[in-house]
Amino acid sequence: MWWRDGLGFEITFVHRPLASEDVPVNYGVVARDDVEVHLARRVEISDRRRSEITIVVADLDGLRAELVGRDVPSHLGSECVAVHDPDGNRIVFSAVT
Repeated sequence: MWWRDGLGFEITFVHRPLASEDVPVNYGVVARDDVEVHLARRVEISDRRRSEITIVVADLDGLRAELVGRDVPSHLGSECVAVHDPDGNRIVFSAVT
């Protein structure tokens, strides 16, 4: 999973609908430090909407080095780091100010 392998989050919950369920949703939760992100994919949405979240981190330089070490493509700024997940959603890591 990209959030685990690319960003170092821990997978804390995964729900996969049973074939008998009439709800085409995959849902999961990932966590890292004090941040918990809830992720959902709805297969009936065909226009593939994109989202953006910002996560404030205490050690932005350490995160930059970690992402480089994991070969995660990122856009580096002086006060933030932006990455895109495989579905095109943008995750921005910002320094504590």
